[in-house]
Amino acid sequence: MLVKKHRAGLLAAGALAVLATSASATTLLQMSFEDLVANSDVIIVGEAVSSRVERSASGGLVTITTFNVEDSIAGEAPATLEVEVSGGTFRSGKFLLREATPDAPVFADGSEHMLFLKDGPSDAFDIVGVNQGAAPVFKTKDGSAVMLPGGPGPQAVGAAKARILKEWDAALSRGAKPRRETGE
Repeated sequence: MLVKKHRAGLLAAGALAVLATSASATTLLQMSFEDLVANSDVIIVGEAVSSRVERSASGGLVTITTFNVEDSIAGEAPATLEVEVSGGTFRSGKFLLREATPDAPVFADGSEHMLFLKDGPSDAFDIVGVNQGAAPVFKTKDGSAVMLPGGPGPQAVGAAKARILKEWDAALSRGAKPRRETGE
């Protein structure tokens, strides 16, 4: 009977610890389309080709995904670039360990994304707005499409590109310009 009481107490304490940890999660403000563009150094459409997990300078895990750049929409992007996202999964002996960041995107090899990127502290780019600057490109009967904030719903990639370039130019004229010139 005494063991059951202690077990129940330990389970309750464990549940409280998990809830307390979850309650301390960060809340992100929804970025407008204009803010995504204005805070980007580079905007691309690219295909994820590989990922690796490393320790960051602060000791946490990061996943670095390499993208082949299919279309450099705005800014100066190399033919391939790396994107760093907090968290990752790795094998330690017999165990598969995961360090996760809420809302951090995960890029499967072969997946295509429109990415709003800013220069990161390492050689890799960071995604603007954590996950908000990573829009999956999907296939429709009319071709490739993407969903962007403040848009009319799914847009053809070409229409999204035109909308981005218009806003990029507007950001330049407002003085809220990205740090790089357009990649045209």
